[in-house]
Amino acid sequence: MKKLSFLVLSIVMSLLSNAAITQANMSPSTNGSYVFTCYGEDGQISLQLSLYPDFSRATTAKMIQASDNRLRHTMTLKPSHLTSGRYYWRVINFATGSYAPQKDKWTYFDFTGTAKENIPDLTLKDETAHETFKPDTDTDINITSLWLRSFNLGNNIFKSIDHPNSNNAQINETYNHGAVVRNGIIYINRGSLSTSGWVLDKTRVWLERYDLKTGKEHKLLLVRAPGGGDYPAKEVMPWIREDADGTIYFTTSRLNNGAPRRVTIYTIDLDGITADTDEVTAREIKTLTMPEGFDQGGFFTVDGSIASGEYTLWSIPENFYVDTKATGFTVHRWNIKGSSVKHAKASMPDIKWLTPDLNDFNGFGLARVYPVDDEYFYMHTGRTAPAGPTMSVMLCRFIDGGECEVISSFDDSGDAVPPTAHGSAGISMFEISGNRFIAYGVAKEKDNTVMQIMATPSYTSNFREHRTVWRLCDDKGMSTNAFQGCDVKYLPGSTDGKGGMLLLYAPNAALGLYNVDVDSRSTGIEATQADTAVIRYCAGSIIADREIDGFTMYDLGGHAVASRTGRGTHFDISDMAPGIYIIRTNGSLTSVKIIVTR
Repeated sequence: MKKLSFLVLSIVMSLLSNAAITQANMSPSTNGSYVFTCYGEDGQISLQLSLYPDFSRATTAKMIQASDNRLRHTMTLKPSHLTSGRYYWRVINFATGSYAPQKDKWTYFDFTGTAKENIPDLTLKDETAHETFKPDTDTDINITSLWLRSFNLGNNIFKSIDHPNSNNAQINETYNHGAVVRNGIIYINRGSLSTSGWVLDKTRVWLERYDLKTGKEHKLLLVRAPGGGDYPAKEVMPWIREDADGTIYFTTSRLNNGAPRRVTIYTIDLDGITADTDEVTAREIKTLTMPEGFDQGGFFTVDGSIASGEYTLWSIPENFYVDTKATGFTVHRWNIKGSSVKHAKASMPDIKWLTPDLNDFNGFGLARVYPVDDEYFYMHTGRTAPAGPTMSVMLCRFIDGGECEVISSFDDSGDAVPPTAHGSAGISMFEISGNRFIAYGVAKEKDNTVMQIMATPSYTSNFREHRTVWRLCDDKGMSTNAFQGCDVKYLPGSTDGKGGMLLLYAPNAALGLYNVDVDSRSTGIEATQADTAVIRYCAGSIIADREIDGFTMYDLGGHAVASRTGRGTHFDISDMAPGIYIIRTNGSLTSVKIIVTR
């Protein structure tokens, strides 16, 4: 194809009746430059360039308003501004939502740039010296950094901008939206209140993709609504998670008073998806009507198995105000059994005990609930503005119709839990070889953050019983960004309990992978027990072809979910939710995967 740099390209078109930009032109200039001009609207107009026709990733620059005509805006793209490539372009007024050219007329041009391409150095690692964790006298657990992408290292992950139409577009970055792994690919939800981060794509859901082994970035995956379309306007706030049996889900929820009072749960099947797949379609699971007073939906979390039809949904209304009056807020819980939905709520006590200095807490908080079971949960908040409040991680007990009990917080933890956490929000719970861990972000010098991993006897124990195990990125810190989260996952490498990988994701901060090595020196029955028993599932029971001394069941995240003791060949597990589990017989070094059906 003849390069467009030798052509004069002019696009002048009328837009929809509600759009104010009436003309948009592009034409080559001297020395390989291009001049973009648009007419018809006062205010700040931006030029967007993208290597993708859907503008899933874009470079945005402010156009210059003409001194003699406030309705004319120009921008000269010089070779030094951008690297070479084939780019699509459009001009946008984010404040009004008008743009040109029309979506089906977006066109590309071949650009010869001289700017140095910013290729991340994917060979960098976390240089922190991670000590061996010894949960007992016979076990060593070591972690080693495989690769790390961090804003402090300069090889950061893609920065998703939230609210590009606001005056603070450069600081309103994405909140924590979770990470999941399927078939060697890391999937991260892109954006926040307007999902993909662009005002024209409010009702879309995008997943960023990174290679698990190398950290290399792949193109985005578009998640369509059921039927292949987009999601309801003013409702999309996806936070991708995994339920108890590994089902990937997210929710849409009410974003403001103009939206319907409801939340919808969707699931995504990423099995069989390749790096070349452009889009998938989500499945709608359930829609709930929000109670009065739940004016803005926040982060919704499922506890249990969606596939079983019996699970619990948790949330705290978004954007509650935190100030020196120590006002409280409400935690909501929905117990779902098929078509039956039982709603309960409990107030949080006054928050004056959350920080020694309430003057640090003026602004909106963005809370998340991390359930342990139907009664206990962790709570943590993030910021909605760079100077907004964050709250220390806390463990609470839900009191139906009453006031939640604070089981533990920074106040009784010693140095384990800081009073506040700079720019970090979120809790992760995971198990490695039967050892329970909790992860959350803490502050480092100069406002940097690190990911602190604690060992705990149980997920409902007092924080004073926690033990610091590792501090990821403690060498240089992850980032100084005001908007960070926490999502640490353990990925078992095999079923022999010898280790796996630890995935770290902190939005606007870091993404990294660590090797986990478990060295068990125990002797005795484990060394002599026969490992050849054939285990199978049938009609609600575990059946072995010879007598075994019980077993432990794990979900795919490595969490122990059930166990049976006693010697025998038949064990009832009819109370287990449908899903995929790992069975390890007591006294054996080997395991087997089973699928439990209803």
